Amino acid sequence: MKLIINEIPPTINKYIGRDNRWQYQADKKKYHKAVLEAIKKVPYEQYNKCEMTIIFYFKDRRKHDPCNYSKFLLDGLVEAGVIRDDCFQCIEKYSEIGAYDKENPRVEVFILER
Repeated sequence: MKLIINEIPPTINKYIGRDNRWQYQADKKKYHKAVLEAIKKVPYEQYNKCEMTIIFYFKDRRKHDPCNYSKFLLDGLVEAGVIRDDCFQCIEKYSEIGAYDKENPRVEVFILER
């Protein structure tokens, strides 16, 4: 399955060390909605075990820490029913790639059943 989300999730660093629970929940809900909209465009079944590759196409060439961007995305895939859970037992092989596309920042998710 290939899923394209036309929005980069917020970095989790935006919330660490801040008492900003409401902003976190609002941003999480907004990104989950973007995930759900992207999922409506592709046929899928729930994956119990899979391998996943995520490519983040950022609009700039700044340094970006990979693990800081995947939280909202993985939780959105679970909430939408694409993957059963975002644990190591369900996602057996996982990779993240950072790329650059100034004109079209997005996230591409590739999921293969195992």
